[in-house]
Amino acid sequence: MSKTLIYIIIRLISGLLFPIVKIIYSKLTGQTRRINKKLGTQLIESGFLDFADISDRNELEFEIKNTFNVYDERNFKLAHIDSEELAEFSFDFFYLV
Repeated sequence: MSKTLIYIIIRLISGLLFPIVKIIYSKLTGQTRRINKKLGTQLIESGFLDFADISDRNELEFEIKNTFNVYDERNFKLAHIDSEELAEFSFDFFYLV
């Protein structure tokens, strides 16, 4: 096989794979966003931000719902959750009542 033919084959394969990978990636990130929003909403409704400063509350709610980033010193809550604790319990175990 000539180098030109190999180059053409590689370009064709990569040209076909790139759009497929892009579609799969967009579906996975969309699914992650929906899960973040659902879990973030449940966490906030359970009172997670009850002790947060009122001036920071809207920004914290937005961040929790969109990125599920719960580690922020402005919400006055810290949690250490590792995979062993999640395996033994469930995420509901870490809700603060």
